[in-house]
Amino acid sequence: GAESRRVLGLMMSRAALLFAFVALGHRADCLRAPAIPSLQRGRASAPHCALAPTTGRQTVFASVEELGRALDGTGKAKLVWAALRAGRDPWTDESVTPKARALLAHQFDPLPTEAARTVASDGTVKLLVSLRDGLQIESVVIPFAGRPTAPKPVEPRTTVCVSSQVGCSRGCVFCATGKMGLIRNLSAEEIVAQVALAQRVIAERGMPKLHNVVFMGMGEPLNNPAAVRRAVLLLTDQECFQLARTRVSVSTVGPSPAAIVAAAGLPGMLAWSVHAADDAKRRQLVPTTTHSMVELRDAFLQGLHLRRSEGRRQACTLMVAVTLMQHVNDSPSDAEALARLLAPIVEAGFKVCVDLIPYNDIGIAAVTGTAVTESAMTAQGGSAGQDAFEAALATPVNPFSPPGTLFAGTRISRAHHSRVNDFQAVVRAAGLACFVRVTRGDDQSAACGQLATTTAAAAMGASP
Repeated sequence: GAESRRVLGLMMSRAALLFAFVALGHRADCLRAPAIPSLQRGRASAPHCALAPTTGRQTVFASVEELGRALDGTGKAKLVWAALRAGRDPWTDESVTPKARALLAHQFDPLPTEAARTVASDGTVKLLVSLRDGLQIESVVIPFAGRPTAPKPVEPRTTVCVSSQVGCSRGCVFCATGKMGLIRNLSAEEIVAQVALAQRVIAERGMPKLHNVVFMGMGEPLNNPAAVRRAVLLLTDQECFQLARTRVSVSTVGPSPAAIVAAAGLPGMLAWSVHAADDAKRRQLVPTTTHSMVELRDAFLQGLHLRRSEGRRQACTLMVAVTLMQHVNDSPSDAEALARLLAPIVEAGFKVCVDLIPYNDIGIAAVTGTAVTESAMTAQGGSAGQDAFEAALATPVNPFSPPGTLFAGTRISRAHHSRVNDFQAVVRAAGLACFVRVTRGDDQSAACGQLATTTAAAAMGASP
């Protein structure tokens, strides 16, 4: 009957999810694991990638039950989590019992440290975070004043943008992180520690309450799925970080259909970094693209069907991001191609929200892998600067990008607001929700696509 077909369909969806995890080389038993990872620090599973170093010590980033066993009482564990959420240091905070603080000092790993803090003119704060092995990552704390007098009032709130890897292997030509290459994955503890450090910033600066966490910092989350999954579980555990599942978003370029389907099992929202619907142009902008946009789209559609079959209707909205560059991917025909690509998702009854991101300048190094910046070339003046710019653009960055096919003679720059508005109008005319993201923190290189760190040779050579 109908019920039998529904159960069979659900079983098949779960089988597809299990197959995706196996195909990625991760242990299938992760689907049967407890909601929160074990108290002992574990390495993030990722083939062909350096792993986070381990010490054998315990971590505070565990469930209240597990942390309670280590601290001799769940009450002590709850006090530790209350301190973390409030932006206080549980190692020194007097609300945590002296016995618990002593155990933390002797048996637990300390949090990564804040190495530097920069504040943009709009109040956005960028954190440079030092990890145990000397590597560094960046996180961003973004306060919003809200719109309390609007017809639909929006309360003040703060968003935290976290990194999932040191560097990134995807090579997006408009992203500073892509210049770094992939150095290593972060552990789940290193990911959520960024949120704990951000809570300190929120408390110190009197920012609005933490509202949501987005995996839109350094790295490709789906290339570090095990650690990202554990991190999302901790963020949405109502005894830990206490965020709603709709307040945690995982953004991905979509490394493969299998990775996308697997990500449907995450207890958070999904965001697809599309940037171009046309396959050839997409491979130019995201050089590591190996699947067609239709294949990736269909994988997201399969994942949304899986979520709906499990009754997770609030998680059945797909967010789509497009970084708009002047005369590169910002034409009306680009907008029409995007609308056509997303149409089957809407036709299947799912919501799609398109987020248009004005390109944030990172210099020509994103295209060439050199240290020459766009501003430095401009400073040369005259034809010499433009010649250097065009010569750099003609340097191929990957096997899919022959010299000059997309960027030759084109200075990568932010799409003009009139072209952004025209793009938005085309997408909206197709029946899709479409918004333009307000740039935050770009004067301190804290905006989308601008995160990157330098790494000492000694740290690079450290063994995990």
